Amino acid sequence: MANLIPFAFNSTPTVSRGLSSKSNQMYCLNLRTVPCADPRNACCRQGLDKVEWWSRDVCRGAVKAVYLDGVKLDQQWAANATFKIPNINITKASIPARGRTVCLELIATSACPTLATFCSKGARGICTYALFSDDKSCCPIGNFEAISSRRRR
Repeated sequence: MANLIPFAFNSTPTVSRGLSSKSNQMYCLNLRTVPCADPRNACCRQGLDKVEWWSRDVCRGAVKAVYLDGVKLDQQWAANATFKIPNINITKASIPARGRTVCLELIATSACPTLATFCSKGARGICTYALFSDDKSCCPIGNFEAISSRRRR
């Protein structure tokens, strides 16, 4: 990711049992602040408005819940099998040094119970996401590992 905005996810999520059901898998990423490639760019001074993942149409309905630091967030599906967490509205100042935790709970009985099945490039071990700035003019794309459910925290 080119660090157009001051946010990024870590490259490897952790896996735990779901909060809604112990048979579900919860995939958690650490959202942290990062230095911008160009600190003078207006994108670098904006907050984080939303996150989008590239998924698959068959996965609609696979997400039980999304959490930010354990608090349930709104979730939506857009066209082209894009899963999104809208209206996050996070400022750089609101992220502590340890980061904030964003978790996605996937339903065990769904067509997409793991990141390998949920992410559009999951079969290749990759999940692709975009982080959108407040005005949505900056949306750098990044990847994280589509780990299996075997790795638990």
